[in-house]
Amino acid sequence: MRGESTREAEERVQEAYEKMYQVYKGWGQPGERYDLRFDDLKKERLIVGNPDEVMEQVMEYHCEFGVEFMNFTAHWPGMDPNVKLETIRQFGERVIPEVKRATRGTGYRDGENPPNPPLRMGA
Repeated sequence: MRGESTREAEERVQEAYEKMYQVYKGWGQPGERYDLRFDDLKKERLIVGNPDEVMEQVMEYHCEFGVEFMNFTAHWPGMDPNVKLETIRQFGERVIPEVKRATRGTGYRDGENPPNPPLRMGA
């Protein structure tokens, strides 16, 4: 995450993510494709970039779908543990506070339900 570009962040996770995807292939998850390159695998699966880019991507999910909670993985087997720790630190110090600021007054933070976004059909 650091102050790096999206490409630099992707390079930090690509090898470990691709290896993990090969493990998934061994599990034989139905309906999944395993012949995709990283650039295709990451679409709709990963939020990667510097803290500002990550915050923007998180907010896109929030705005489009009313997402209240998200789960993140900061480490895949084979990644440098220091990268994982730095990612967690940056996420906590730079992304979470900005997301909190950006979502104040959206309703569910005050105990209300998030709005129902319109459904989109097709691609």
